[in-house]
Amino acid sequence: MVIMGKLDYALSIVNMVENAFGINCFVADMSLRSIKPGGGHFFCDLCYQKQIRENGSARCENLMKYAVYQSERWGGKYEFMCPTGAAFIAVSGMKPGKPEYGLISGPFLMISIKDYLSDDYMGVFKGQTKDISGKTRELPFIEPQRVSSITDMLYMLTAYAAQRDNDDMRFHKETHDRYNEMFTAVMDMKTGSVQYKYPIDAEKRLQRYVASGDKKAAQRTLNEILGAIYFSAGSDNTAIKTRVSELLVLLSRAAIEGGADVSGILGLNRNYLQEVMQFKDLDDLSTWLSVQLSNLIKLVFAVSDTKHTDTIQKVMEYVNANYMKRISLNDISEYVSFSVSYLSRMFKEEKGLNLTTYINKVRIRNAEKLLLETKETLSAIAYLCGFDDQSYFSKVFKKETGLSPMKYRENRGI
Repeated sequence: MVIMGKLDYALSIVNMVENAFGINCFVADMSLRSIKPGGGHFFCDLCYQKQIRENGSARCENLMKYAVYQSERWGGKYEFMCPTGAAFIAVSGMKPGKPEYGLISGPFLMISIKDYLSDDYMGVFKGQTKDISGKTRELPFIEPQRVSSITDMLYMLTAYAAQRDNDDMRFHKETHDRYNEMFTAVMDMKTGSVQYKYPIDAEKRLQRYVASGDKKAAQRTLNEILGAIYFSAGSDNTAIKTRVSELLVLLSRAAIEGGADVSGILGLNRNYLQEVMQFKDLDDLSTWLSVQLSNLIKLVFAVSDTKHTDTIQKVMEYVNANYMKRISLNDISEYVSFSVSYLSRMFKEEKGLNLTTYINKVRIRNAEKLLLETKETLSAIAYLCGFDDQSYFSKVFKKETGLSPMKYRENRGI
C-alpha cells in the first residue's frame, strides 16, 4: 500500500481490533480507484465473485469507498450493511474534505444466521448459494449495542492515530529545521563566511521573541545561538552545558518580561541545572532545550490569552489616585506585579491606548476642572496635575482638547 509508511498507527489499530473483537479490519486507501469489498475477506471475495458470475456486476462495487466518505459526512463514523445484509463499520481517517484513508471493520452479523440467510442475503442471489452459505456461518455475531461501542472505540482510536501522525510529522520537520539551521550557522563559521563572534544580538532578539510569544522566530534564533555555542565549545560538553544553562536563565527572564507567571517559571527552573548536566548526547540536549523554549512561550501565551479586567481596573484606580504625583511605569508595574513591557502591551490591547497616554488624559481631565472652577495660575495647575513643566503641560493640553489652557479657560471649555 502507498500509505503504509504514513499510517503505522492505523495499522496497529487494525491488529488491535482484529485481536480484541475477532472482526476483520483493514485500511481503505482513498487514493485507489477502487477498494476490494471487505478488504479481501474470504466471505466478501466469494460473494463478490458469485455476483459477477450471476449478474455481470456486483452491487457492492465502490461501497467501501462510499462508506468512508459517509463516515466523514456523519461526524467521522458510519455503520452500514452491504447488499447481502452483512454489517460493517467505517471510520474516517481523513482531513475534512481531503480524502486520505479510512478504517473499515467487517463483515459481521447483527442478526441470527437463520434470519440473515432468509432475508436480504437471498435477495442478492437468484441461484443456489450453498457454495458460500456455509462460509457465512463463520462470520462473527455481535449484538447491536456492542456494535455501537466498538464503533465509538474505533473512531476514538483513529482520531488519536491521526493526531499522533500529525504530531510525529511536525516533530520530524521541526527537528530537521533545527539541525539544518544549526548546521548552517556552524558551517558559516567554519568556512569563514561569517567570522566567529558570540551572537549577543541574537540573544537580545531571542528575548524579544520569547517575551512576545513568537515561537517560530524564537526557535530559529535559538538554533543560531546553539550553532555558535557548539562551534566555539567544540567537544567540551561541560562548556556547552554551562552555556545552555545560562540560556535557560535568559529565556526564563524573557518569559517573565512577557508576562508569564513568576511561580510557573520558578517551577520549571527548579530542576533545569540538574537535568542539563545529565545529558550525554547533544542532539537530545538540543531537543530538550527546544521543548523548554516551547513551555516558556506557552506560559507567556497563557497569560496573554486571559482578560486582565481586574488588573486594568487596578491600574486605572492607581492613576486616578496618584495623577498629581510623578508616576513612572515602574511604579505602576510594581503595584500590579507585572513587568513594564507586558503591562504596557496588556493595557494597549485592553483599552486601545498607551498607558502613558491614559495618564496624560487623566491629568488633562483634572486640569480642565481646575481651569474652569479655580483661578489657579497655569503653572500651579500644571504642578497640581503632575506636570513638571508648564510648556509641556500646555502642549499636551492642546493635543488633547484642541485648545490652549488659556483659551480653554476663556471659552469656558467650549
